[in-house]
Amino acid sequence: MCQKCFTDLDAKFDVSKIDGITYISLFNYDEHFKTLLFHLKGLKDIVLAPLFIERFVFYLRLRFINYYLVPAPSTKESDEERGFNHVIEIFKPLKKHFLLIIFKKANFKQSELNYASRQKVKDNLVVVDGHKVKDKNILIVDDIKTTGATIRAIIDLLIPYKPRKIVVLTLAKTTLSE
Repeated sequence: MCQKCFTDLDAKFDVSKIDGITYISLFNYDEHFKTLLFHLKGLKDIVLAPLFIERFVFYLRLRFINYYLVPAPSTKESDEERGFNHVIEIFKPLKKHFLLIIFKKANFKQSELNYASRQKVKDNLVVVDGHKVKDKNILIVDDIKTTGATIRAIIDLLIPYKPRKIVVLTLAKTTLSE
């Protein structure tokens, strides 16, 4: 993979809200993006991970200067098979502390779930050591937002622990029809 492959990504810095929480996505979810993400996740090409946010690193470090990162959980099997957690590797260049406090109760792949099943994702997530977010600025990070169910579930799990602020950042967003 060459540097040009990443500069050819269609940057679409989009800011919106999810249940009143600021949500930022960085790229258009097109075939080129999907191919690069497949090379990272499916072909286990870890050297690609930091390149996704390379052009945004300076801005994101400043914008989220006093934030802790909470990555969306991946299945333990996927991380072990791949040899790394892709979300953590993608966002490592931000040089922020990761709070690994959200876990999946059961192993399931989001990509294999339909719209209705994705809406029940909160039932399959658990927060451990939630007190670590108290009075902290939290940046929830993930690769793709499809229905928003995982992000909403993470937000709902964190709010009782009284973080100072929550913002969500993903590489891209797409939709899944009902």
